[in-house]
Amino acid sequence: MVTTLYIIRHCQSAGNAGGRFQGRFDGPVNEQGEKQLDLLSLRFRNEHLDAIYSSPLIRAYRTAEAVNKFHGLPIHRESGLLEMDVGEIQNKTLSEIAEEYPQLAHNWDHAPDLCVFPGGETMAQVYERAGETIQRIVEENPGKVVAVVTHGGFIKNLNARIVYGSVEGLRKSAVFGNTSVSILEAEDGVLRWEVRQRHVPSAGRAAKGPHAVHLPHGGAMIILGIDLGKARTGVAICDKGELLASPLTVVQEHNRERLVERLAALAREHGAQRLAVGLPRNMDGSEGESAQNARDIGALLEAATGLPVEFVDERGTTITAHGYLNETNTRGKRRKAVVDAVAATVILQNYLDARRLRRSQE
Repeated sequence: MVTTLYIIRHCQSAGNAGGRFQGRFDGPVNEQGEKQLDLLSLRFRNEHLDAIYSSPLIRAYRTAEAVNKFHGLPIHRESGLLEMDVGEIQNKTLSEIAEEYPQLAHNWDHAPDLCVFPGGETMAQVYERAGETIQRIVEENPGKVVAVVTHGGFIKNLNARIVYGSVEGLRKSAVFGNTSVSILEAEDGVLRWEVRQRHVPSAGRAAKGPHAVHLPHGGAMIILGIDLGKARTGVAICDKGELLASPLTVVQEHNRERLVERLAALAREHGAQRLAVGLPRNMDGSEGESAQNARDIGALLEAATGLPVEFVDERGTTITAHGYLNETNTRGKRRKAVVDAVAATVILQNYLDARRLRRSQE
């Protein structure tokens, strides 16, 4: 019996944007965080969920509400999912911490497992709490699919525990961005970790003890979906198993060369191995100026990245994207900020579905 956990970091808060070490400071979600919540609700729109757990802090609970938007499940507030208790350094900037607590700042950068937060937890305590909390959630939900919304420090410790098998693994553990989604699968006491969104741990490093890294099968890969526009280009990304497309970002750029550079940088940053570019054919299937422009940019991307580029018929995708946003009541400036990323997600999901169908017929 397999229990599946979606491990989700909260959306961006004002403290995140300000470079503050928030800990358990309960600050508000910022404008970028609100955009992330709109996209996250769509990302989980068609996912089956049996239960949702959340840290009680505002930035996490708001994120859990977004995940729950199309599900109507009760959200369990779980204090074990709280961010690290950082005591006296709560809500200070990194520069303030470096000035007041130089040894702590050094450890944070080079040996985070040795961190002892004055008036708060030790990192070893956070590491143990992360393992105990997740184990309890698994035991409460055998064979179910559960969304778990928590914080960056908690997730890093959980990643160190499962992927590397010790608190020292924090020195190698991945960094998990706001609204990143990771998957844990628990079966017969073994936890396997898979990252479905942006922040992929180093592949192939097996953990010590009963833990293991879950690796995809059949040559699956991370693929970026791209919805080209004159001023705004939407980008989506899929999990390493090629199961689900998720919105990534919107690139605002008019200049073709600079756009290619920024898209190539995103491909490198996220370890993409293929690009799926929307092809804006006319409704009769013919190709006009916009389609030729897409093919030209695709050729430039192939040259800049060295990655294969495939074109995906994007007719109807913008209409579909607006339909999704209607369902979430996302309008005005908030809609404008995310619609291109949602359209890119539709393009990429169509590509993944077609690719999976071709494989099944081979």
